[in-house]
Amino acid sequence: MSNPSVNGNPSKYGDEKYLSLDMEGVSVSELVHNNSTVLSRAFYIMWENGLTTDEISQIILESCVRLGRFAKYNEIIEMIRALAGEYCPEKVNIVTEALIETGYVQESNETEAISEQNIDEIYKNFIIEEGYKENKDEYFENITYYAILDINKDGISELFIQDEGNGGFYNTLLYTYDNSSKQIKYIDSLYSYGMIRYDNENNEIVYASFNPFKDAGANEFYRFENNEIVWYKTVGYKGENYTDYFVKTKENGEKSITKEESSSYYNNVEEINYLEISDLIYEKTGDKPIEKLSDILEEAQKENIESGKIQAGNNTISCGIYCSDLPEYEMLGGIYIIRKDGTYTYKNIWKNYSGEEKIENVNGTYVVKFYDNLDVDVSGWAIEFISDSDETMGNTTFRINENDSFEALQYPNKFTLVK
Repeated sequence: MSNPSVNGNPSKYGDEKYLSLDMEGVSVSELVHNNSTVLSRAFYIMWENGLTTDEISQIILESCVRLGRFAKYNEIIEMIRALAGEYCPEKVNIVTEALIETGYVQESNETEAISEQNIDEIYKNFIIEEGYKENKDEYFENITYYAILDINKDGISELFIQDEGNGGFYNTLLYTYDNSSKQIKYIDSLYSYGMIRYDNENNEIVYASFNPFKDAGANEFYRFENNEIVWYKTVGYKGENYTDYFVKTKENGEKSITKEESSSYYNNVEEINYLEISDLIYEKTGDKPIEKLSDILEEAQKENIESGKIQAGNNTISCGIYCSDLPEYEMLGGIYIIRKDGTYTYKNIWKNYSGEEKIENVNGTYVVKFYDNLDVDVSGWAIEFISDSDETMGNTTFRINENDSFEALQYPNKFTLVK
């Protein structure tokens, strides 16, 4: 690794032996293996100039842990420098010099802050890798939305990760990017009625912490200072029929204002451009977002289901995919995947009374047998689904009256083999 060019490999980023995909006949595999010698040489130079093998091993291992699989070269290099600051701070200059010698860092801009565009990409990779999971608690519904916004206009964007909401209430995780450590930093978990909005003029995020009602309602305005969300003011009303408007600040306490004055605080408040995480995943990985029953069926049909039949009295149930005859987005609709090994998967996408989409994906085992007490004064053959979790969806017993179909006992819902 002291001189990879001897064996025809590049010794420096961008030299004559360094490959790129726009070169004719160059494959991804060839590019990765050929160009890897540059980073290997960088670590060799670090070792030659004083880093121990333990320090180098720690930097390499931790960079693999902290970076997503879509990390770009510049993110890898910045991570190596940040980790050097953690594991061997007195040798950061050695690391930097090795990266300069191998062309990964330019001397003229080695201390330049990472660009806003690159921060956005780091955030997107963080979302795809589900880096937010450790900050998500049991109150979060399905993580659905994200937004990238520079709250205080300091050149470093913040990241909002938001759930799908429940009854108009949303949980939101807030992150920022620490340019010194080159790490995403968790700030806070916010609970709001309605999606969080933004005052573009005063650099404030705006949301209500409770559902406004006839006699009271308010919005809190927060600023982002020193990596913390700091309350700045509350604007609201109280009293019957929206009569008593007020503004409250730390400096002046609470004071009464007119309805017009109250409205003026919202002159520059606008919706944040929230985007769907499923669209980001589709964009980055090609994994199609689940939006309707046909998407669930299409995804299920990719599974190679082993053929087989289960006897149910005079009828049989074939292994395969069974689809409900209920209309799309019904809570008890969806599909069952029945496998020969006695396992099943239940999948469905449905909408609650507020129109919010819910995605079900339940696994478990099934039993086909004769029941003496299938229903009130009813016996017969049935298939019973038993989920592996506390999830009750898909955890049901259905009657079998004909080949390759089963139906609910007390309400119209019939599942029929489609594949």
